[in-house]
Amino acid sequence: MKYDWEFFKSYIKSVQKDKRFLHTLGVADEAISLGKIFLPKKLEKLYFTGLLHDITKDFSTEKHLELCSKYSIEISPDIAPKLLHSKTGAAYARDKFGEDYIDSEVYNAIFRHTTGSVDMSIFDIIIYLADYIEQG
Repeated sequence: MKYDWEFFKSYIKSVQKDKRFLHTLGVADEAISLGKIFLPKKLEKLYFTGLLHDITKDFSTEKHLELCSKYSIEISPDIAPKLLHSKTGAAYARDKFGEDYIDSEVYNAIFRHTTGSVDMSIFDIIIYLADYIEQG
């Protein structure tokens, strides 16, 4: 897979506040650091997923609910609104960039990066951890 890094960074920056974008870059960098140890053959894909993990984070609660409806995302009535971005982000990214970029591995890692899952892959866990331990 060939990534146009400038395009993806520019797009992410256009939908995120400056502080969130710095966090996003930190997560992508941390995903590379962890990936060098645990999944060295997937460094570009981990970086890409790190860039996209919070793609809808700065959207309003109303926009998240609209996206849940649009993408048929079932949500628990007790889910905190701030956690919806992982669910909507995965679907939004796939819709925006296509299944060639947002395959099931990338989709699942974005989808699970806030709440986790009992069946998380090493790829999922790297994105989950990178989100919490990045320096910013």
